[in-house]
Amino acid sequence: MRIPTWVCDWLVARLMARVGHTAPDQYVRDSTGTLLIKRWNLSSTRWLSVRLHMICASDGDRHLHDHPWRNITIVLSGQYVEILPGGVVRTRKSGEIVARRATALHRIVLPHPDDRCVSLFLHGRKVREFGFWRPAAEPE
Repeated sequence: MRIPTWVCDWLVARLMARVGHTAPDQYVRDSTGTLLIKRWNLSSTRWLSVRLHMICASDGDRHLHDHPWRNITIVLSGQYVEILPGGVVRTRKSGEIVARRATALHRIVLPHPDDRCVSLFLHGRKVREFGFWRPAAEPE
């Protein structure tokens, strides 16, 4: 399912007008300090949280990761490449809706270093711990 471009453009304009004058609630960085995501918390209840993400850089870690909750990503502007287990590659473009289980492994890569991608990230209640997948033979 895809959301029409005009709806995504409208949402980005409205959401950025809402949060554009405020600092993000969280800056997500990799182990080298590179800024990966600017995150604004838009709404949160016991059952659902809605966040605005601005993806600023590709995941710096070479390992796939999962999340502690079931989640839905709605890509509002830009695009990213999602690396999945088995080397499966999916390009996620503006308007695309992606639903994932908490155990779904992936890695985010921006097509170009200067690219940015804005998305809504919705997640449910915590069902597990966050983690990275490492092959058994590989040292930590």
